[in-house]
Amino acid sequence: MTRMRDPDGAEVRVEQVGPRRLRVELQGGSAELGQVAAADVARLMLGVERILAHAAARVINQRIRTTGRWKRVVEDAARIRLVSVERGSVAPVFDLPAWIIPDGAIAFADAETLTSQALTTSMATLAGQVDDADIARVALELADEVGLGTRSDAITFRADPGTPSERVARIDGPSRVRLLEIVKAAERRRGEVTGRLFEADFERRTAKLRLVTGQVVTVSFTPELEDGIYSVLRGMTAMRGDVTYAPDTAVARRIEVTRLDLPEQLTVGLELGDFWSTATLDELASEQGAPKVTDLAALVDHEATDEEVEAFLQAIA
Repeated sequence: MTRMRDPDGAEVRVEQVGPRRLRVELQGGSAELGQVAAADVARLMLGVERILAHAAARVINQRIRTTGRWKRVVEDAARIRLVSVERGSVAPVFDLPAWIIPDGAIAFADAETLTSQALTTSMATLAGQVDDADIARVALELADEVGLGTRSDAITFRADPGTPSERVARIDGPSRVRLLEIVKAAERRRGEVTGRLFEADFERRTAKLRLVTGQVVTVSFTPELEDGIYSVLRGMTAMRGDVTYAPDTAVARRIEVTRLDLPEQLTVGLELGDFWSTATLDELASEQGAPKVTDLAALVDHEATDEEVEAFLQAIA
């Protein structure tokens, strides 16, 4: 028995059971012992850990991390141990930790271990049975790191090798295309973004849209929308179309526009476009009949402490 903490920080007792075994073979090209680069072998092993960690996080509905440390239970689920490297094509063989999680301790409660579920999810994605965009993205990163298509031809995963329950999945040329489509489909979907349009290039039919958060989205449009793009240039507009989002932040990065909309204007006696216009402080003061402030000390709350006043004046300065 050992102790872990669940996603809420509560300590739980868990029992470690017999490890599962995973064989990962790097095939083709220069992927044989005596020829393969040591760095590629290291990347292969670290990539397997990374895939299992992402899959384990999916199982317990933990937010996928791109930096920093995983929760302890995810780290433990992905802590693999190298037991051998078989001759021929490089084939590291790993023992996988297996943890029985008590009912209610994690977001799932059954007899299967977290590592087992993570391995099942990973293998199903690589075999084309499940479309998990995050696992697909990490698998593509691994393929790039070990030079799939140049220094190697395929990566074959065998869970419980040599047993009646053996499962096999591969990353090769065709599966790589399928994994890429999974990632693209998850990153791109119909949606709407609103911001200020600028830097339109009517030859390339592209422009930029600055969101209220400050991020800039690349815009592409068809010839039929040129007049509409020109009419809303340097103004606020809502754009609808196929939006591509960053996988780690879910922030819009690009939109292929199919429709333009002006934001609804509130009826407050403003002309179209006045709501989004900018004015200097002097212009605002003149419009509102407000006196010009020349002494910042006049703005200080007299009930504030000396420290608060000093902090205020320093912030203004």
